[in-house]
Amino acid sequence: QWSVGNYAEARLNDGLDALHTWIVSPRLRYDLSPRFHLQMNTTWFEALNGPQTAKSDGFRLELEANPVLPVGEDLVFSMRNRYEWRWLN
Repeated sequence: QWSVGNYAEARLNDGLDALHTWIVSPRLRYDLSPRFHLQMNTTWFEALNGPQTAKSDGFRLELEANPVLPVGEDLVFSMRNRYEWRWLN
């Protein structure tokens, strides 16, 4: 079964007027079985460094293979295994 999704995040600093970091990550997932999922993500981001003196932006291509293990009726154990390539400016 195929599914698509998106993850987005914005971090603000010093109130609502200073955007510190933003991330956008569309995702494509294929469920090989109810207990094993494959996923591919592309991520674009821009962030300030720790001392907030410089901004960097980047791109990541992420490949995931994630086993899922039900533990009882109401609990699921999921292991996220990711390999990523990063391009930074």
